[in-house]
Amino acid sequence: MESINPFIADMKTIFKTFLFIIISMLSFSCFKPKDKQNTVTTHKEAVDTLRVANVPNDSLPKFTFLKDKKILNEVDLSKLLVNTDEFGEYSNNFNGFFGKDNYRIQIYFKKAWKDSLDSKKYHLLGMTNFKGNIDDFEGMIMIDSVFEFVDPIINYNEIYQIPVKTYEIRGKLSMKEDSLDKHAGAFAGTFLMDFSYDSNKTLDYWYYSPNTPVQGGGFKSKGTWKIYAGKLEKPYVFGRDFFMFANNILKDFSFGERDIEINKKYLHLGWDNFWENDEWWAKKPIM
Repeated sequence: MESINPFIADMKTIFKTFLFIIISMLSFSCFKPKDKQNTVTTHKEAVDTLRVANVPNDSLPKFTFLKDKKILNEVDLSKLLVNTDEFGEYSNNFNGFFGKDNYRIQIYFKKAWKDSLDSKKYHLLGMTNFKGNIDDFEGMIMIDSVFEFVDPIINYNEIYQIPVKTYEIRGKLSMKEDSLDKHAGAFAGTFLMDFSYDSNKTLDYWYYSPNTPVQGGGFKSKGTWKIYAGKLEKPYVFGRDFFMFANNILKDFSFGERDIEINKKYLHLGWDNFWENDEWWAKKPIM
C-alpha cells in the first residue's frame, strides 16, 4: 500500500472541516429566519380539514351560559395572551385595523398576569405601533361572562385524542397609552376569546369555529380609541389570528388559506412590509 503524503492528508482534513462549517452555516441561516419570520399562521385551512361531513356551513355552535364561572378559577389565560417561549416575541405581536380607512395597527403584549384577588381580571403591559409611532400602554381585561360551547361542524376527535371542552369568554378591554406622548390616547372595547381545556388540563386557543363571535380569531377586540388631547376618535379591531375575520372588514383583503397573500390594493394601508422581520417592539424600551 502506498503511503499518503502527510501534507495531503492534512489538507484533506482541513478541507472537510471547512466544508462542514460552510454547510452548517448555510443550514442555520436557512433555518433560523423560517422559525422567526414575522408571519401569522392562519387557521382557515384547518377549519375545512376538520369539518364533519354533511353538516351545513351555517350550523351554529351551541352555547351554555356558565353562571358560576368556576372555570376561571382553574385556568390562567395570561399563558395564552403572552407566549413566553424563545419565539414568543413574534407571536405576541397582533395585527388589526385602525380608523375609518382601516389602516394597519400593531399591538404587542409584553406582559400579562391574572389578578391575585379577582379571577375575572387580567393585567397587561405592552406597546402599540401606528405608522411608526410607538407608545407604551397599561391595560386590563375584565371578563363579564363565560360560556361553554360545542361546535357541530367540527370533528373534535381530529384535534384531540382525549376529552376536551371549549369555552368562550366575553368582556371588556382597556389600554391606556403613555399620556406624555402627544399622539397618545386610550383604547376601550370588547374582548372575546375562544379556548379549549382538555382532561390533562392543557389550555390552548380555539381557532376552529368561525361561527362564534370570535370568528375563529383566537381572541378579538373591537372598540374605539380616543386621543387624550382633543376630540379625535378612531375605531379599531385586532385579534390573535386576524386573517380569520379580516375579509369581513375589507373585501378580499387576503387570498389563500395556508399561504396567505394580502391583496395588492390594500398594501398602501401599512401592509407592504407585513412579511418582514421588523422587531419594532425592541426599538423602544418598555416601561
